[in-house]
Amino acid sequence: MVLKVLIVFGTRPEAIKLAPVIHVLQQDGAINPRVCVTRQHGEMLAQALELFKIDVDIELKFDVAGLSISQSLAGMLSELHSVLVQEQPDVVLVQGDTTSCMAGALSAFYNRIPLVHIEAGLRTGNLLAPYPEEGHRQMVSRIADLHMVPTVGARDHLLRENISSARIHVTGNTVIDALRLAHDMFPEDADTAFARKLYEQFGIPMVRLLNRMVVVTLHRRESIGAPFLELCGVLARCATQHPDWSFVYPVHLNPLINRSAHQIFEGISNIYLLPPQDYLTFVWLLSKSSFVVTDSGGVQEESEALGKPALIVRNCTDRPETLRNKKSLVTTTNAQEFEKLINLFLLEYGSSPITTVANQVCDGIFGDGYSAQKIVNFLKLKYGYSSSAG
Repeated sequence: MVLKVLIVFGTRPEAIKLAPVIHVLQQDGAINPRVCVTRQHGEMLAQALELFKIDVDIELKFDVAGLSISQSLAGMLSELHSVLVQEQPDVVLVQGDTTSCMAGALSAFYNRIPLVHIEAGLRTGNLLAPYPEEGHRQMVSRIADLHMVPTVGARDHLLRENISSARIHVTGNTVIDALRLAHDMFPEDADTAFARKLYEQFGIPMVRLLNRMVVVTLHRRESIGAPFLELCGVLARCATQHPDWSFVYPVHLNPLINRSAHQIFEGISNIYLLPPQDYLTFVWLLSKSSFVVTDSGGVQEESEALGKPALIVRNCTDRPETLRNKKSLVTTTNAQEFEKLINLFLLEYGSSPITTVANQVCDGIFGDGYSAQKIVNFLKLKYGYSSSAG
């Protein structure tokens, strides 16, 4: 007998973190994985699917573009119900805290199908930060059967919420697996290859990429509006005051973010606004950076694994483990505090050597790069299947 697992996701970060799990599932003769994607992300999701060679079995037709969170969730739920009735999976697997994750989890619960939650247990304790993700993951935790947590701290959160320890497994974070896979796909002489690509496509001189370079990612929903404009104003001033530094900002496709960023940074020659980059290029940029400015949870994890200092532009972080290396700091969305800390980082890391791509991924607090295999092993152990199952 073969275990049928339906994997539900719809965003680029989910695809990156689930790719290693899907690869392991596909290689296991005791498991029949079925990949179901929503349309929460379009172009950005397609990039990751192509890179990691993930074949999609089911693609929801419901288009979430321009819809509210509740409208998106309702549309996904309606279509996912039909998918579950038709597919009859033994287990549904979701990752993280997106609207797609929430839809997959609720659909499994409503159809009384066991639910496995990857990257469970992350918490800030504030339902509005990050919003709506904190609410999503707390709700998913109440209905999941198995919780694959990235760290001991995440496990402790669930234990405090009275979730049985027998249902919680510390596996590490699969983003480290994805980084390992990405590095394995790097071309020979990666520095030359990626630098040439970025010069030819966006006019960024190689010297700007290999010396005093900051990678910026700002996109959180709770920062949209006045906070985002103020943060961008600070970056604009810093770039003007430090012309020897370069700021590379792959801008999210959200029109509210994209339009504002281009308006504010227009004409500032050492701020390079790029469309979202494929994962290999983005990982290379991180590996060449002096430090990172981000409000992304995944980028916090990647920066930590690559040994890069990160200025975390959030009022609180759900990855407090990244602060233990004393390199990374949590700032706030307050512009004055952000300006003080980014200037501190520019001073502190201006002479930091740029390490090479080779041997960049560090074993550490988020795992050893083999979390996906641990997850699949726990999945099979729970549901009584073995590799000899036929």
